[in-house]
Amino acid sequence: MTEQTGSQRTFLRTPAIGIPFLKRKLPLRVPREPVAPYPHELSLTGKSSLANFWARSGLLRQDIRSNMDNQGLGASGLPLDLVIRVIRAGCEQEPIPGAAVYVWHSDANGEYSVYGRNDVTYLRGIGVTGSDGRVQFKSIYPGTYHGREPHVHFEVYRSLNETQAPSKCLLRSRILFPEAVSREIYKSNLMYRRSVKTFEGLVFGKPGGSVTNPSSSSQVALVSGSARKGVRSSITVPILF
Repeated sequence: MTEQTGSQRTFLRTPAIGIPFLKRKLPLRVPREPVAPYPHELSLTGKSSLANFWARSGLLRQDIRSNMDNQGLGASGLPLDLVIRVIRAGCEQEPIPGAAVYVWHSDANGEYSVYGRNDVTYLRGIGVTGSDGRVQFKSIYPGTYHGREPHVHFEVYRSLNETQAPSKCLLRSRILFPEAVSREIYKSNLMYRRSVKTFEGLVFGKPGGSVTNPSSSSQVALVSGSARKGVRSSITVPILF
C-alpha cells in the first residue's frame, strides 16, 4: 500500500468502511491534555527515567494491548495495526533503521494507563525501526476524551539508549485519524460507547505543527480495514537526522 504524509492523508481508502473524510472545522480553543508521561520523565521512585524503568518492566514490545507485566486484563477494543515508517527528511527513499519509537494512547474509554489509571500499564510501548525504517505495533483503536480528537502520541529517538535523555528526542508528535473513520468505529463497537457521546461534542481542527520545525506536524493516518473486524493505519515520518 502506498503511504502518504501530512495533509495528503485526508480520506479513508477502504471499501470495508467506505466513508468519505469530513471537512474539519477550526478549533474554538486548545484544551489541556490530561497527564500522559513522556519516557524521559522521572519514574515514581524519582531515581531513573520512565524509559529506563519501563524498559526493564517490558515497555520494549510490539503488542501493547497487555499490561507490561502481563498480569491482569489487557485493553479491549477494535484491533489496530499501527505502522510508522521513519525516513530522512528530504529523502523519502532513505529509511532510518535503528530509531526508537515510543507510542502511547488512551483506551476505548478515553483513559490513559499509569497516570490516568494507575491500575493498568497497557497501550504503551517502544519499538525499534528495521532496515526499512518501519516499526509496527499491535494495539486497539484509541478512544476519545473531552476536548481531544482520537490520536496516538509518539516520540522518535536516534536509538533505544537515547530514550533516556530528553534532549535526544528528535520528534514528539501525534497521529490523528479521519473523522468519519472514528465515528463509524465508535458506533459499531459497544466497548466505545463512552467515546461516542464525547466524540459528537468535539470540534475538529486541521493538523498543524511548529513553524520552526515543520516535521513536528500531526499527521492524519492512512487507514484501511473494517470497523468491526480491525483496521491498519500507517504514517511516514520525516526526521531531520
